[in-house]
Amino acid sequence: METYGKKQASLDIFRMLLLNSSDADLNYGMGCKLVTEEDVLRQLWRWTPLECNETAKRIFRGRKRMGFLKKLRLTVNMMRKIRENYEAYPNTPEGFSKWQQQTLSLMNQAKMQLGE
Repeated sequence: METYGKKQASLDIFRMLLLNSSDADLNYGMGCKLVTEEDVLRQLWRWTPLECNETAKRIFRGRKRMGFLKKLRLTVNMMRKIRENYEAYPNTPEGFSKWQQQTLSLMNQAKMQLGE
């Protein structure tokens, strides 16, 4: 149960990217391996950044769709932020209201920035 909410919130942000990206961008991203299944799983379970050389390779491969690359970066950053928020889930009911407000704020920010 400790990881379920964090995983679902991250998936919700990733869903926003998928729903608000064109088929052409998604096909390009998958075809050029800008996003892999391993990346998605890595982002869901624990945030680990790509190695510098892998990041550079992906930027080079994605240079024809810089707008989509920016959306991917934004999505990864928002997924990291929401996971960190879930990791800070309060131990007592007194902290719940503040945590909930932060969660709603992050989700609204993701919706606005990813176009939902």
